[in-house]
Amino acid sequence: NEPMQFSQYFYQIAASETEFYIIANRGAAGFLIPEMVNVNYFMLIKNHFDEEDLDNMLSRLKRIENIKKAVKTDPRKIKSNENLLF
Repeated sequence: NEPMQFSQYFYQIAASETEFYIIANRGAAGFLIPEMVNVNYFMLIKNHFDEEDLDNMLSRLKRIENIKKAVKTDPRKIKSNENLLF
């Protein structure tokens, strides 16, 4: 069983430990999170800043014309959340 591959992009805030990963949901062999086929990308934030900063960033993302939808999701509620562990 060959591992599936998905495009991902990484950014780290220089003066912080906060890491941002943009991960494609669709790969050549299928979906990273198959129960969310309508989602093109996930943003995974590690060592994230406070909730207010997160809410502000989400608000800004929603104002970008090419982003159709931006929502906070609890990874524990995603059936195939083990696919987000890396």
